[in-house]
Amino acid sequence: MTTAVVMCTYNGEKYILEQLESIYTQTKQPDEVIIQDDCSTDKTVATIRNFISEHNLDSNWKLSVNSDNLGWKRNFMSAIKSSSAELIFLSDQDDIWDKDKIRIMSEICSQNSDIELLVSRHEPFENKTGKEAYVYQPSLGKDEVTKVPFSGAFQETLRQGCTYAMKRKLIQYIDDMWDENWPHDQFFWCIAIARGTLYSYNRPLVRHRRHMHVSTPSNDKTREIRSGLAKKSADIAEMLLENKKVLGLSESSVRILEKSKTVNRKRERYISARNVMGIISLLTMLDCYTRFKAWAGDVFVVLRKR
Repeated sequence: MTTAVVMCTYNGEKYILEQLESIYTQTKQPDEVIIQDDCSTDKTVATIRNFISEHNLDSNWKLSVNSDNLGWKRNFMSAIKSSSAELIFLSDQDDIWDKDKIRIMSEICSQNSDIELLVSRHEPFENKTGKEAYVYQPSLGKDEVTKVPFSGAFQETLRQGCTYAMKRKLIQYIDDMWDENWPHDQFFWCIAIARGTLYSYNRPLVRHRRHMHVSTPSNDKTREIRSGLAKKSADIAEMLLENKKVLGLSESSVRILEKSKTVNRKRERYISARNVMGIISLLTMLDCYTRFKAWAGDVFVVLRKR
């Protein structure tokens, strides 16, 4: 199974050498490394070029620079589509990979034809201190490798894109189903989990750098934001339902999607209208929430004055 690393960069000169080095020193080398820069204004491009040259990697490490700034979502999708490998690893510009990441994940994917997207755990750390940082990262199973269950709360991406190894088959759905406002990692997560092909390797393989200006998602959101998130969740479910035949979805998956769509349309309306009794009525549908705290967040935002 041929492998590729797809990395998108933008003004990442400060930390990119650590990530380049962690890819270069993998125990199983990728067949290609695709790096697509989104018009950096610092020394990111020069740093990458020097690294490729110094390590004689010109034959299979390819760097391209966009003529116009695409933004990180479009940049990732563009770079992913340019790969010809059977298994594609997504890479941020400032993480640090375990030296066995490609070997472990590619072996698992090769041995299990049901897997189209394999994710792993990651170890978040604070950029300035190097200390462990907290990020909501629930368990996805007790065994070393497990199938991720499909539920009405499937839209929440429970693993970072930097932990992804995905088979080429998923790329075929980009042109007809993806829009540029949809994060690439959430798109592939939703497609794979609905198809029953999302699996988790339940050990960390990435040290993920957290920058101080990046806030961890929380339940302390305005009514407009929470209503918008509910709308987006319903829209995702609706899109998957519209493409159920192309995606080959099972009857049970269709039922889950229909329920998720209905519940999130109600959430959108109830939150916008500050209808607390409506939100309370959804207590019987907690399977469409990632956790009880998320439902409580809906109640809180409806009740507060601002």
